[in-house]
Amino acid sequence: MFEQALEMKRREASSFGADITGYSDRWFKQVLSSLGDQDRLHVGFAGGESPDRFIRFLKKQQNISSKFNFFIIDERAVPFESKESNTGQFIRKMNTPSISLESAMSLYEAGARLEALDLVILGIGEDGHVASLFPTLSDDDYKHSGDVVKTPKVGVPEVERYSLSMESLLSARKIILSVRGGKKLQLLKEFIDTSDEKIPVVKLMMNHQSISICKV
Repeated sequence: MFEQALEMKRREASSFGADITGYSDRWFKQVLSSLGDQDRLHVGFAGGESPDRFIRFLKKQQNISSKFNFFIIDERAVPFESKESNTGQFIRKMNTPSISLESAMSLYEAGARLEALDLVILGIGEDGHVASLFPTLSDDDYKHSGDVVKTPKVGVPEVERYSLSMESLLSARKIILSVRGGKKLQLLKEFIDTSDEKIPVVKLMMNHQSISICKV
């Protein structure tokens, strides 16, 4: 089953002129172009290192603040100044003034709805979690507010977290799953082979029609 899914993603990546095993600036441009000609693109990022390659691409572009609205799709319940804050990390990595940026934490507190994202860039945890949606948690463990859920204390560091819900992730037009190294790719294979949609990355892979797997 994994080989079929991977081959489907490989063909999709090839349609953009890219190989499944890596990124290129040209590929990013073609992905963005495929999303259509609109005033602004709504782009969501998970935490950690998964968006780093795309951030490097963005920093080479002109007029970022007028072309993109950014959303941090998962956040820890820590101050933005903390090194554990995904929002703080993104701001420091971008080092670009006047960008349009929201976080899952602020959206949760406002109880607001998020405009559907055009592009989401995610990593995968060793337990199969994506964003801050964990296989060890049931739906009853999450507190819901708008398009965001709040977790109990979980993960490393063990703190409460805010995450875009699975339903909202599945509504994104395009998802890039950033897989770091052969070990993570093998884990992804093993997860998909289970067909167990209680594992968040499996549910995402099985229910979204436009996911590219990119090994970095």
